Amino acid sequence: MKTILAIVACSICAILIYSLGAKGQANARAMMRLQALNGKANGTIVWNGTSDVRTLVHNAAGDSLHTVTATEAGITHAGQLQIRVEVLKRNNVTVNELNLVATVVGPTNLPLTTYQAPCLECEDPDDENNCLDKDLRRPISNVAFITRLVSTPVTINGIGSKVFTLSCAEVTRLQRVIDTLGANRLKLGLSICQTVEGDVDTSGSPVLSVVSLGSSGAPLPNVASFNPPARTAGSAGFTLSLNGSGFGAGARMLWGGSERVSASVNSSTLTAAISAADVATPRTVKVSVVNPDCGRAVERDFVINPVPTITTSSLPAGTVGSPYSQPLAVSGGTQPFTWARAGGALPDGLTLNQGVISGTPTRIGIFTFTVQLTDSSSVGTTKPFTIEIRYPPVTGVPATNFRTDGVAMESIVAAFGQNLATRSERANTVPLPTTLAGATVRISNGVGTGILAPLFFVSPGQVNFQVPPDIVVAGNVTMTVTSGAGVISQGPMLVSRVAPGLFSADATGRGLAAAVALRVKADNTQIYEDVIRFDQSLGRFVAIPIDLGPTTDRVFLVLFGSGFRFRSSLSSVTVTVGGVNSEVFFAGKHDSLTGVDQINALLPRTLIGRGEVDVVLIVGGIEANRVRVAIK
Repeated sequence: MKTILAIVACSICAILIYSLGAKGQANARAMMRLQALNGKANGTIVWNGTSDVRTLVHNAAGDSLHTVTATEAGITHAGQLQIRVEVLKRNNVTVNELNLVATVVGPTNLPLTTYQAPCLECEDPDDENNCLDKDLRRPISNVAFITRLVSTPVTINGIGSKVFTLSCAEVTRLQRVIDTLGANRLKLGLSICQTVEGDVDTSGSPVLSVVSLGSSGAPLPNVASFNPPARTAGSAGFTLSLNGSGFGAGARMLWGGSERVSASVNSSTLTAAISAADVATPRTVKVSVVNPDCGRAVERDFVINPVPTITTSSLPAGTVGSPYSQPLAVSGGTQPFTWARAGGALPDGLTLNQGVISGTPTRIGIFTFTVQLTDSSSVGTTKPFTIEIRYPPVTGVPATNFRTDGVAMESIVAAFGQNLATRSERANTVPLPTTLAGATVRISNGVGTGILAPLFFVSPGQVNFQVPPDIVVAGNVTMTVTSGAGVISQGPMLVSRVAPGLFSADATGRGLAAAVALRVKADNTQIYEDVIRFDQSLGRFVAIPIDLGPTTDRVFLVLFGSGFRFRSSLSSVTVTVGGVNSEVFFAGKHDSLTGVDQINALLPRTLIGRGEVDVVLIVGGIEANRVRVAIK
């Protein structure tokens, strides 16, 4: 008796429904359809119970689907993914279709029972083509049928198992489906839509009882590095070498998903030609290797860099005798870089080496040159630069108050710098010398070679001199200091007619005045009195209060400074002591001290008892530095 048993199993714990034209008999000849979804390794499907309505049960606890990632080796290599079907009865079993399934794990992780299975369309169990002709690889709901393992009938004889191994084409199809789905997680399963013919004992276990996913086969190829490691956009075509392991004979390079014909290949090296069009624009290309057995290496990024650009906009000035080092910044390009001077001349003493301009300049001047950069892809760029090399700087300020807004004609200047002289030396003759310890100071207003200045003192860090009397026109000048060793320092200086300053006792331009008191008695007797003294115990100058004496005495404050001898008139000079105007009787050049100017101001008797007070000098509307005196 021919019995038709239709079995539909759409999920774990799905209902197995069958119908009998008559009561089944033992060892009857049977044709039956079975559909099941399963993918958990080593899982077992059995038929239970004796009723006409049977249940398809998965023995293992939990989800019946095997969860994998899209990069798991088991789904990228032919021969590594295998399906095992076990036969528990000694029967001849013909399997017509066996299909691998990938289920997308969505955000809600829907249970398998909500998915459709294509073999439900096989309503007529006698019409095998109704099922076999369907395209089982099309997505249905969240299920993608990836590959048909059996396209022609395969007979499994006797007790034992049959292993179905995916081919290279089937694994490629599987990988493409995974790429299309874009899922982070997939569930692999098995769809069996088949006709089984043979001696079936309907009271016992089914012919098909075990479905499992196994793994075997050769290791995957591995790409460890590229040569060249990167390339620059716009460069010429080249040969790309992939270094790694597991490359099989006939392996192909995948460049952005497209195959490139291999020029040579061995187990650890594969080369292929990459055209100029492939590297025309900056981007990142996915590169891999696929073996003839479809084993596919994990993709690596090959970077196509933008064309190189020298981004340094300008170069700082250098100083003769001082080390100079300036790296040139680059964006884009593929290292290593080759640098060269393409035109012009670098400053004497400087070189260009590996993108750094360095050395010690030996000559002043303005130097213009062009730098050329070529990267490892033979893509190049150029950029012009200019470097000004100057003498070491020297700064001249009034020796009275060290202000930086200029000095006066014939005033005393303190110049500061480095290596100004080889040693310290003071002038001990009058008129002052123009050379001390071999050092000179030359002041130039742009006409001729300049004028040598009288020197008070020289040292490596400071030189004191007088603005040469021959400088009779106010304006900007250049100060050039040449040491005894020939080291030149140079700096600008503004010379004005008036730049008033007062000397202080401690030479800082602040505190107690460097001054004396002149007492004129009723009989015109003149007595000079100190207004400061140095206290050894305190290590500093202290004030000696000025005694204004009887009403018949006139006491003048004599202040020493520089920079106001060319005042326009005596009326343009004012002095206040403790905020009280003091009549100025003299403001001009000292009669014997080079570069020193002097103020004689009468102290009002209203200052008696005031103690230490400020002294304020204003010449031509310009205030000098403030100093202090004490009044008894």
